[in-house]
Amino acid sequence: MLQTIKRVNQQTAAVNNRQLVIRLLQEHGPLSRSQLVKMTDLRGSTLTYITRELLQMDMLIAAGRRESTTVGQKQQLLQINPDYGWVLGMDLREGQSQVVVLDAAGQLVGDCLIHTDQDLNKLQAVIPELIERCVSEFGVKAENLLGIGMGVSGIVDVQKGSIITSLQFGVSDYPLAEKLTEALNVPIKLDHDGNFIALAEQQQGSARGLNDFVVLIMDDQVDGNDVSFRSFGSALVLNGRVHRGCQFAAGEIGQRLFPQISQKGTLSDLKVLADADAPISPWLSHVCQEIGLTIAALVNLLDPQAVLLAGDSAIANRAFIQEMQKQINQQRIGTLPELLEVHTCAFSTQSCARGAAL
Repeated sequence: MLQTIKRVNQQTAAVNNRQLVIRLLQEHGPLSRSQLVKMTDLRGSTLTYITRELLQMDMLIAAGRRESTTVGQKQQLLQINPDYGWVLGMDLREGQSQVVVLDAAGQLVGDCLIHTDQDLNKLQAVIPELIERCVSEFGVKAENLLGIGMGVSGIVDVQKGSIITSLQFGVSDYPLAEKLTEALNVPIKLDHDGNFIALAEQQQGSARGLNDFVVLIMDDQVDGNDVSFRSFGSALVLNGRVHRGCQFAAGEIGQRLFPQISQKGTLSDLKVLADADAPISPWLSHVCQEIGLTIAALVNLLDPQAVLLAGDSAIANRAFIQEMQKQINQQRIGTLPELLEVHTCAFSTQSCARGAAL
């Protein structure tokens, strides 16, 4: 029994080590073996074994030599082979879903929007059509599809690949990954949409270099010319890792924390929100005050380095960000030496789909 446990632990460690090497190469580009040893704290022999294995699989390729001022042979650089395959990332929504295609090195190949129904069973017919579209529009090969990532609003069991509950899709205990893997014969990765936003921004976007930050997701609702918010959610990154909680429910914003936005905005407010240089509107100022109280409660509990704002609509308005930052810092407990920073997502409304692909 102990030998079995030891073998399983060794296999898990080997998988995690390979994933770590691949992630570092995605984030930083070409690196030498000695650089990878320093960044991973792995033994040189272990790192050599991993890179040799990945080179044999054609997942890694040589990328020239590292410049050095010291005497001796220049170190060989390694990088992910972008032609090894491609991945699909989806921000799964009722109505219209954002899709991103990345190559194996994590670089953007293309993006598009597709119609998705509330009935998740229909995805089994939608995705094969989406794959054909990607092959036609982006020049990728269907047989080189490595996997599909999907971000979903709700509570998601990432280990089982099932939706514990999602109000948007009206499902509970729905084994989405299992259903699609069986139907498509393609690996499926499922997670809460906010967690994928955090991943994209941490690896390639506004949260690079941050170990502790909060993502606040503001899902707006448009009814004619009226605009309101139908839901709020968050993702938590603590000590460099997404914190999901023991039942994957970390980051859920309940009624007591829900921002009390009594007024409704208009479509013009959404245009202001997307315009970096526009003066803030009265409604958006009201939104800052109310959402600021919610974020301040999270900030006082977790003490993160920064907060990232995400949502259905593009958020780029500098005055809105400054006002939000002001409201949050006014509510912080104690006199702290540094102000909390508020950022927008580098990939705007594509962050979730990009994170799902990564």
